[in-house]
Amino acid sequence: MVILQQIKNTVQNMIVNLVSIDRIKSTFGIVLVVALAVVINVGQLIDSVKAQDTFALITKQSQGVDLSLIAPAEGFSEPRSVTVMPIFLPQGTNLSAREWYQGLVYYFSSDRYNFRDVPAHYVLDSRGNLYEGINGGMERDILVEGVAQKGIIILYLAEFGDTQISINATPRLTSLVQTLVNENSIQPTEETVQIKSLKVEKIASDRVVNLVAEQIFGSWQPQFNSIREAITSNYTPEQKSYSLEVIEVKLPTEEVVVGTQVVAALTVKNTSRYNIFADSNSEIILSKNGGGDSQYFINNVWLSKAQAALLSEDEVLRPGEEKTLEFRLSVPLTTGNYSESFRIENLAGQRLSAQDYELTLRVNKGSFNILEVISTETGTLNVRQNPNAGSGLVTRISIGQRFIWTESQGGWYKITVDGQEGWVSGRYVKLI
Repeated sequence: MVILQQIKNTVQNMIVNLVSIDRIKSTFGIVLVVALAVVINVGQLIDSVKAQDTFALITKQSQGVDLSLIAPAEGFSEPRSVTVMPIFLPQGTNLSAREWYQGLVYYFSSDRYNFRDVPAHYVLDSRGNLYEGINGGMERDILVEGVAQKGIIILYLAEFGDTQISINATPRLTSLVQTLVNENSIQPTEETVQIKSLKVEKIASDRVVNLVAEQIFGSWQPQFNSIREAITSNYTPEQKSYSLEVIEVKLPTEEVVVGTQVVAALTVKNTSRYNIFADSNSEIILSKNGGGDSQYFINNVWLSKAQAALLSEDEVLRPGEEKTLEFRLSVPLTTGNYSESFRIENLAGQRLSAQDYELTLRVNKGSFNILEVISTETGTLNVRQNPNAGSGLVTRISIGQRFIWTESQGGWYKITVDGQEGWVSGRYVKLI
C-alpha cells in the first residue's frame, strides 16, 4: 500500500494544472521534463512487433497492468518524427523504475486523466531497460504540441538531478534510434533529430491532458548532439517489406454493357509487420501487366491509365487485418469476354503478392456502334471538325483506340474524344 501511494503521489505531482503551473514548479522543481525530441524526417518507422523482437520490450502485461484500462488502438499514420523524452522523479520519491512505469500506465490510462494509455511509444529507464509504450505500435498517433504530429515519442525515466542520459541507457537509446532511422529511411539532421523538454498540462475542467514540447537546457543537448552524430555516421536506410494474402477476387458475373462502370472487389489480409497507408509509398496498387493502357481505366478515378489505387483516402490496413477493397472498372468497348492481367504492388513498386490476377468481364455492346483505329501512315489518326480531309483538326487519336460512333456520312464516322465531337475517316478504322 505504501508503494502504491507513492506511485499515486508521484504521478499526480507530475501533472501540471494550468491554473497553478508556477506554484507546482516551485514546489517540486522539475515536475516532468521530457528531453531528446528526436525528430526524424519522413519515411518508415519500426513497427511494434519487430521492435519487441529487436529490443526485448518489457510489456504492460508482464508488469501486471490491468489491460482493460487501455484504450483500443486507433489513429495511425506514417511517423514523421521521433521524440525521446527523459522525465524526472520528484526529489525524495523512493520508487523503482518498474514501479514508476506501472504508475505512468495506470494514471494516464485511468479515466481521471482521460489519456487511456502511456503517452509514449517507448519507455526507457536509466538502467537501459526498455518498456512497452502505447497500444498500437510505432505508427500510432500521439499529439505533442511543438512536435510533428506524426512522431515517435520515447520517455526516459531519469533520476532526480540527472543532467544527461545514464551510461547504462545511452547504448540502448542509441541502438533504438539507429534502428528506427535506418529501417524507416529517416535522415537524421539537427532539424529532424532534436532534444526537447516535455510539459504535461492538465485542464481540470475538461479532464484533458495536453503534452507540450519545449526547449531543453543544460547538458542534455550537448550529449544528444554526440548521440546524433554517431547515428548519422551509421545511417544506412532500408526499405520496409510489405506483403498481402489475396483471399478473394470478386467481379460481376452477369453481362455488362459497354460505356458503363462496374464495381469489383479484392479481399486481402495484411501479412506484413507494418501498417499500409493510403497516399503513401505503401499504398496498394492494381497495375496492368504487359505494358500499355488498361481498357478498364477511369479518368480522375485511377492513378494512371494502367494503375488503380485500392485504398480510400486516409484508409489504413493494419498488420493481420482483413479487408474487402472495392474499385471501379470502365466496361471496355468490345463484345464477349474481355480480360486483362494485373499484379498487386505498392507505389514503391514492391510486389505485394506473387500471383497475377485475370480480371474478366462478359461484355454486351447493346445498341452502341463501336469502331477501332487501325494502321495509319503516321501512327495516329486525325479527328476532323467535319467529314472531309480539308476540315479543321480537332485532335489526334492512336492506333488501337476504340470509340462509340453515333453517325456516318460519306465514309466518315462521328465520335467523341474527351468531350469533343469530331469525324474520322473510314479508311483507318474497323467496325466492331
